[in-house]
Amino acid sequence: MAMTITEFQASAREFVAEAITQNIPQWEQEGTYPLDLHNRAADWKLLQLGHDDYDQMLADAERQAFWLAELTRAGSQAMAMGLASHMVSLTALRHGNQQVFEDVAEQVVSGEKLIVMALTEPGAGSDLRAISSRVEQHCDGSLHFSGEKKFICNGSRADFFITAAYYQNELSLFLVEREPETTHADDLHCIGWYGLPVSSITFTNARAALIGEVGEAAKILRKALAKERLNLAVMSNASAKSILEYAGKYSTERMVQGKPLYKKQAILHKIATMSTQLKVSEAYVEKCFQALKERDLTDEETCIAKNFAVAALEEAANQCVHICGAAGCLQHTLVERTYRDAKILSLGGGSTEIMNEIIGRGLLRPFIKMKD
Repeated sequence: MAMTITEFQASAREFVAEAITQNIPQWEQEGTYPLDLHNRAADWKLLQLGHDDYDQMLADAERQAFWLAELTRAGSQAMAMGLASHMVSLTALRHGNQQVFEDVAEQVVSGEKLIVMALTEPGAGSDLRAISSRVEQHCDGSLHFSGEKKFICNGSRADFFITAAYYQNELSLFLVEREPETTHADDLHCIGWYGLPVSSITFTNARAALIGEVGEAAKILRKALAKERLNLAVMSNASAKSILEYAGKYSTERMVQGKPLYKKQAILHKIATMSTQLKVSEAYVEKCFQALKERDLTDEETCIAKNFAVAALEEAANQCVHICGAAGCLQHTLVERTYRDAKILSLGGGSTEIMNEIIGRGLLRPFIKMKD
């Protein structure tokens, strides 16, 4: 039976407290979290957001945001990417064959298998048009994918990949299932997200299934990427809130010249400025989620939400390290972890510059049409 929103939120809080928070330092040092965490989250019905219906699950922006925020507030953005990013992949897959979607979704939300987005290439970055991967059709009608994807979260242990390649000279979207003889992964070591394996994946004649129609990659990814960018904004806000609370508490306990640190006006003003930026970001992201729910969300709004939230987090992470001093530089502490994790968020889902391109073009679109 489906959970109510109250039941889901209570279960999410309890699960994070019991299964994640205390283990993050260990998982960061090991460079990975245990795969059975997915099974445990599935047992609590958290991977499906407490729903029994897949369409309701994918449409429930409120629960997605709550789950992401709770995972992030546990102290690591890596956990949010590991246990919630399947919503973005399944959103893209929903445009494909109904039976394939249901089969894959069932395996993913049960914790049995992992699905990831694998779009980025070594020479392409955020530019989908620069993708070099190719799909060819064999004489028996089967499709085969070849190419390299890089910086793929959980790539070394994913079972399904949503990826893009050129097919019939058109950029199209595909589902690829891992096979030992066609899929090879190499681990990469990143500046942050230590608890989440990141990989380079090489596909050689891997069997692929077309998602949607030929040439529809950009159209299908538009909705999925909008969701991903809002997810990253939620993670940014949750991270900023956590370290602000930490630094605020620290400033009341740390004594300088016989007085609490917050008595220094410069410190108090830093905290006030960061809090203001966070509140504005939270309000705008909430507005975007409401627009998403009403199917009235624009690409420009998602990009603004991501850029502002990421910028607010980067500033908060930088200032909180400064407020905490040497204590903020110790490895595997909340402030230090957030400081190194923050930069990755400005790149995921499209870099800040790509977001600005979309925002700028959206602003000028009416004037360009008028001239045409």
